[in-house]
Amino acid sequence: MEDGAFLIEFTAEPGRYYQVEYRENNTGWKSCPVRICAGGTKVQWIDRGPPWTESHPATKTSRFYRVVEE
Repeated sequence: MEDGAFLIEFTAEPGRYYQVEYRENNTGWKSCPVRICAGGTKVQWIDRGPPWTESHPATKTSRFYRVVEE
């Protein structure tokens, strides 16, 4: 995105909960503090840094994401 934020879109089952996790390089996975309740079959989540992640994604050379269904 223009401001260096990162958009993630994933398929989901309405009413189910999902947790976005992220990491830099080979460090351990960190969880975003808020679970997502899917309102439809596609969910979009934007990483703009705090409070959702520890830092803005533009400040890192790489960041990996995964979505875990709860």
